[in-house]
Amino acid sequence: MLDWNLFHEAFKGHFIPPGVMEMKHTEVMQLTQGNKTLKEYLHAFNHLSRYAPEFVNTETKKIASFKRGLGPKLLKTMGRTKCATFNEFVSDALTQENYNTVILRPRLARGLLRPGLGHLNPRLQWQLGHRSVLELLTSGITRL
Repeated sequence: MLDWNLFHEAFKGHFIPPGVMEMKHTEVMQLTQGNKTLKEYLHAFNHLSRYAPEFVNTETKKIASFKRGLGPKLLKTMGRTKCATFNEFVSDALTQENYNTVILRPRLARGLLRPGLGHLNPRLQWQLGHRSVLELLTSGITRL
């Protein structure tokens, strides 16, 4: 009986030229989220990662490789996350991206938050008193 890994390597060696493997390996190393949504980036990552198994053969390596290409906004919030599995990391990142899109972006557009800092503008801080930004955002307040 033939081992799957042995068959897989023989198949790749016969049908995928080494030059193509090298090109794909470079694409994996240079892959970034850029203007893609997280779902689009995840799809591209999963597609290309099969050409560079040495970067994704453990959960830790897979998370690190995926994290390396995240956009700056998500990397800022997800950079220090300690998830045990890749799926858990991706789930947390999708939740964060949704939060950024649905909650924070409209509030920035309306002038309720200072860009990049997540702080309330001074006028609203005075009106709200001692309540923190996190408390405000998680309290379900829809209008100020």
